[in-house]
Amino acid sequence: MQSPLVRRKRQRSIRVLLAAIFIVPLASLIGLWAFAASVTVSSAIKEHNFKTENTLYGGSAQGLGTQLGQERLIAYEYLSSGRRIPEQELQAQFAKTSATVTQLMNGVRSGPGLMQASAWPALTAWEGMLGTPLNDLRAKIKAGQISPLAAFDGYNKIVNAEFGVYTSLIGIDNSTLYREASASIEAGQGLEMAERETT
Repeated sequence: MQSPLVRRKRQRSIRVLLAAIFIVPLASLIGLWAFAASVTVSSAIKEHNFKTENTLYGGSAQGLGTQLGQERLIAYEYLSSGRRIPEQELQAQFAKTSATVTQLMNGVRSGPGLMQASAWPALTAWEGMLGTPLNDLRAKIKAGQISPLAAFDGYNKIVNAEFGVYTSLIGIDNSTLYREASASIEAGQGLEMAERETT
């Protein structure tokens, strides 16, 4: 007959074994659940941020693209006519575009800072082009120191940089939202190319 001491040792080892059998899979399950939850939460946060940014700045950015396209057209016509078109129309468009630039950049700076880090280099580059390079281009247009095609190309570079910002903003882990955003950008680029062809 076994002593009570041996029986206690054997019972203790069975408890430890049973605990290990249940704890290891449970810990693994908790780990998998935590990983899945973190991926889902991260994706949801990115999607929310994307939609918030689009609401805050999307309209201003789209409006700025329209104003830049209009300014490009007027500048091209102004230079192509040998600067015989009244300069007031050109100056009025410069003012409209500049007001839209200010509105967009004020919105970006005063927003909640949700924009993903990957978009900031593209936005900074575009913001830089909307400063001194755009002002220099305008000065050359007013003075007649640039050809119509060179001015047209100068505006195209600025608009291309805007689409670079859009592209950098859609790096989100939501395939449906990504496809919709990509399709929207492609449609915008298609319209932009059509507008360039008709100028």
